[in-house]
Amino acid sequence: MLELGVKLLIAYLLGTLLGSLILGRLRGVDIRSLGSGNARGRPTPCAHRAKLFGFLVLAIDIAKGGGGGVVALAVGNVAAASASIRKFRREWLTVACGFAVIVGHVYPVWFDFRGGKGAATVVGVVAAMDGIAIAAAA
Repeated sequence: MLELGVKLLIAYLLGTLLGSLILGRLRGVDIRSLGSGNARGRPTPCAHRAKLFGFLVLAIDIAKGGGGGVVALAVGNVAAASASIRKFRREWLTVACGFAVIVGHVYPVWFDFRGGKGAATVVGVVAAMDGIAIAAAA
């Protein structure tokens, strides 16, 4: 139970790292003050620089959901009696960590619980859990 709590906390904290706000702060701009006020990858439409910025934010958020959020946290030693129970617990741990990353992205504690919409993070989580589902959706 402690393992689940720790991994969910780590997944949530990983989700709070918003690509748009981090890259925006590196530029010296608060993305939420531009456009609609959402922390998103496309704050200003039609700007050539915004396309590269949006692509980088999209890549960060998908990688956060797929790479770090689900795969790295779900790989661990889950103590159980049989192999089928371990597999069942690992699958639920993966789902729980993926959900925690998405919640962390949408409601980040560091940014007054005003985050992004979470679409790219959901794509990363679903791709990590079942890549065929993303291929079918595309």
